[in-house]
Amino acid sequence: MSGLTNYQVINNAQGYPEFVVIPYEEFNRFVNRVNLETAIPSEVVDFALDNNCSALLAWRKYLGIDKNEIAQRLQLDITKYELLEAKETLNIEQRVQLAEILNINAEQLDF
Repeated sequence: MSGLTNYQVINNAQGYPEFVVIPYEEFNRFVNRVNLETAIPSEVVDFALDNNCSALLAWRKYLGIDKNEIAQRLQLDITKYELLEAKETLNIEQRVQLAEILNINAEQLDF
């Protein structure tokens, strides 16, 4: 954003910031810049960073899907799936296949 923006901070009961109110026009500019098809929820990113784990594991936990279910859909035994989940990066074919199972965009597994 360029220039000054009028905003209001709303604190919680403990006095810490909880919400920020911004003008509707600013909100629309922000929303129009975000691609919701490939956005990654902060909970997913936080989990991956806090637990030093893969994007795949973070998404699976966020979505509440059991690893056995994914392994079964991939037709892998659980040990092979766990190796896949432990990988830092996945190739595009793996991302596409897993994204379909997780019902997300393949780009969302690449962070």
